[in-house]
Amino acid sequence: MQFSKLLACGLVVILPFMALSGDEVFNTKKADEMAQKLRSEKWVGQDNSTSTDTSWVQGVVEQTGEASKSLKADGSLNQFSVESVEAKVQAYEKAAQQLVDNTYSRLDVELQKHAGLTQEEASLFNPEYSDAPKSHFAIFISFSMSEAEIKDALTSAQSAGAQVYLKGLKKGDESIMDTLSHLQRLAIKMDEKPYTRFNPAAFEQFQVTQVPTILYHENGRTYTARGITNLRWLKGHAVDNMESQDFGSYGPTKPVLERSIVEDIQDRIASFDFEAEKKRTVDSFWKRKKFVSLPNADKSEVWFIDPTVRVTADVRNPRGDLLARAGDIINPLATMTAVQNFMIFDASNVKHLEWATAALSSPQLTGPVMLMTSTLNSENGWEHLAAIRKHFGKEIYLLPKELVDKFKLSALPAIITPELKKQVFRIEQIKLEERQ
Repeated sequence: MQFSKLLACGLVVILPFMALSGDEVFNTKKADEMAQKLRSEKWVGQDNSTSTDTSWVQGVVEQTGEASKSLKADGSLNQFSVESVEAKVQAYEKAAQQLVDNTYSRLDVELQKHAGLTQEEASLFNPEYSDAPKSHFAIFISFSMSEAEIKDALTSAQSAGAQVYLKGLKKGDESIMDTLSHLQRLAIKMDEKPYTRFNPAAFEQFQVTQVPTILYHENGRTYTARGITNLRWLKGHAVDNMESQDFGSYGPTKPVLERSIVEDIQDRIASFDFEAEKKRTVDSFWKRKKFVSLPNADKSEVWFIDPTVRVTADVRNPRGDLLARAGDIINPLATMTAVQNFMIFDASNVKHLEWATAALSSPQLTGPVMLMTSTLNSENGWEHLAAIRKHFGKEIYLLPKELVDKFKLSALPAIITPELKKQVFRIEQIKLEERQ
């Protein structure tokens, strides 16, 4: 399916034809020149036969050696030195790594967009969230704890400047926001609330299976205690101990009931019907597409547009080559050698289709013709497009607003033709009744 051509809307229509023929001529010419050069220098014999005279080989070797010395002397070979090549490789490796990082950093955005995840759920796949932090000062909780116990944990975390970690959704909740809303309700009377987040990786990393568990992890050392929410006490004892230590249980604990939020999201992605979603997107494309609708022409009229422009500043390509100087006056039609016509109509109008069919076979129309429609059936756009393509036996493009604006179109059908001798575009809008 050539959807890409359709969506391109036909803006670039002349240059591809010219570039194609130009490349073919260029390649053929270069090939002939190269073959002649090889024959003249005896790299190959005349009539494609290999030369039997080998005396020229030594001469070529000597010439090559002298040429290499000359190139080294003037610095032409510096770019191929070991140091230069290694520097370039390092630059490319750095660019490649940046590309990988940037691509991965957008994974959460793409999951949110295409997998039906909320922003909070998708963010768990961002390295900012999934990578284990170098330090932790937190309290682990679960909804197996009573509301009073959870409130106490929230208050303790806020007072100590620590975070609160959850492993997954509260039983019965459908989304992250449901669970977070429940916690917000419990902390509604707190002036400042602690930073609370889902961190199933921390539960796994520190093997937390009972709550409440308090944690202080810094510089590779880990300190934990269970059945207690006094984070300041833990941090104070950690300062006095140089090695990691589990201080054990200081009160009753309860098991962690929740499943990892990551596993929930993975299951949701696995059950997501990407093919059905893709089909819905494709099927609804024409309903979402904004067409450039123009009325039927109530009179026939012709006008001309001169595409000449004055260059206001130097124009250079990415390599720095000067393409045009400030003050230059350029008319793109001055360098054209072939005509490209534009026939524009409304494919939902039977009279327009009849006119376009007849106009294509008119001897007055010379050169290739690009067919453009202003609208398609919004309910069955793909079928409509396929039927029109089959009828005309060629590609159909959508009329872009830029073309309407530049050629001052106000009604349809219309024909745009470049007149190369006058170096102007001829635009004709046709009242169909006058052509019946």
